[in-house]
Amino acid sequence: MSTISPDEMEARHSLAKRYLDSQRKAIIDEKIRGIRQAINLLIAEERKLIAESKALENRCVPC
Repeated sequence: MSTISPDEMEARHSLAKRYLDSQRKAIIDEKIRGIRQAINLLIAEERKLIAESKALENRCVPC
């Protein structure tokens, strides 16, 4: 059984924390990209519907 010095343990914990933090950041960044993509799709759909609504509005007979 080998003994690990406190400095070595601290360095290992530091590396492990950096690794876990980078993994967490990657997950968060991926979720952000997904949300942004969904927003862009919704905006594109909204623009199409607005254009269609305006086209129909122009063809409507005044009530």
